[in-house]
Amino acid sequence: MSMDKKYTIKYGAVQVFYWAAFCSLLGFVAVFLLDKGYTNSEIGIIIALSNVLAVFLQPLIASLADKYENVTIKTIIWIWTAVIFITALGLTLLKEASFLVSTCITLAIVGVMVLQPFINTISVQLEERGIFVNFGVCRACGSFSYAVISTVIGVLLRYYTVSLIPFSTVILAVGIFGSVSILLRQKKDLKEGEQWEKKGHDSVDKKRKEETKEAQDLVTFLRLHMKFFIFLVGVTFIFYYHVLSCNYLFQIIESVGGDSASMGVASAISAVVELPAMILFIKIVQKVGCRKLLRISGFFFVVKSILFFMATSVEMIYVAQLFQSGGYALFIPASVYYVGKLLNRADMVKGQSLVTTAITLGGVFASVVGGRMLDNYGASTTLLVGAIVAVIGVISMSLSVEEV
Repeated sequence: MSMDKKYTIKYGAVQVFYWAAFCSLLGFVAVFLLDKGYTNSEIGIIIALSNVLAVFLQPLIASLADKYENVTIKTIIWIWTAVIFITALGLTLLKEASFLVSTCITLAIVGVMVLQPFINTISVQLEERGIFVNFGVCRACGSFSYAVISTVIGVLLRYYTVSLIPFSTVILAVGIFGSVSILLRQKKDLKEGEQWEKKGHDSVDKKRKEETKEAQDLVTFLRLHMKFFIFLVGVTFIFYYHVLSCNYLFQIIESVGGDSASMGVASAISAVVELPAMILFIKIVQKVGCRKLLRISGFFFVVKSILFFMATSVEMIYVAQLFQSGGYALFIPASVYYVGKLLNRADMVKGQSLVTTAITLGGVFASVVGGRMLDNYGASTTLLVGAIVAVIGVISMSLSVEEV
């Protein structure tokens, strides 16, 4: 397998457009919906519903791709990008809170979230084809684009209406469509690509059948891996805080005197500081070890949660965002690595999906409970509860994580 810079650049472009679209929609969803007249509680319900729908749809769509040869990764991305394009376009025309606005924003968010694993799967399929792309660098390009878009939209919202948010999503959806088309549909590679996609599905199906012959059912698996179950509980608690601080960043910024531009800068800081950990993770984990890295990430989560609660100015929020560098940025690759080393091949897919489920569950609780708390008790109390939950989660994770 050889490194192909041409494909790395093109796959990097896919990540750039995807994470830019993710930022323009999910990063500013609270700003958009508040302007339309929604309460924090209603915003939380919409985000939570979107999370739940995405969790159910991802494995369903993946199974269709495995079962039917004509359902390729490229086709899936095209369809869901079209959903994002159409719903975001609709949002640019709708003026105030309504069932139609709620439906469009929910479908747009679901589309962005459903796309993520399939955007990442492209790199795996390229490797099966014998083409190696530097995923860490490509993903880092995505984080950089998130930072740029966050800053730009945050500043522009001072001068334009919130319709800028779905409008930018429409433009970036076109970018996703175009970059994926260029990556997977070069004329000279078209025939080879079709054979590769079919071969990829066949090999994955065969491998999956071989590896899951002795896989344990979920109840048995959790009973035999009690420490892993406690680890999952810790992850759920940690991501309650993390999603709370992301989804309601605008409200948190407003509570200390900031505006949409301040929120854009805060989001940009968190995205930029993720880059070193993502690019250098393999080298870091080889020197430090996965167990210690997960505990370090927990420490960063706790410090950030405490700083958020104590913040009395926008500048203190900016300082708190710097701790994303060792929190989320380390946890995501470390958790994938940890599950891969901890569990046998028969249960690895189950283990990875359970971590994703735990993260999503934390996000659902944060969206619903956090929104209601913001409406009833304000930002300070909401952040205090978030910090307490984060501490409990980190203690749970740190005590249960095993040496791998």
